[in-house]
Amino acid sequence: KTAEPDKYAWIGWHGGECPVPGDTLVSCRCRNGEKFTDPAYLLEWGSNGPDDPYSIIQYKVVEE
Repeated sequence: KTAEPDKYAWIGWHGGECPVPGDTLVSCRCRNGEKFTDPAYLLEWGSNGPDDPYSIIQYKVVEE
């Protein structure tokens, strides 16, 4: 029997369109190490390049 993947685990992110419905509560980690927890529609999902300290590099669903 295989374990099901944890849908609340950290997921790597490289920029693009928001990967979850806008009202989903997510935690994200930015390149500079800061963490935020907000509804997905409030976050900037696109990458502003490798020099942007606020680019999201990981996210996880907190609550759907």
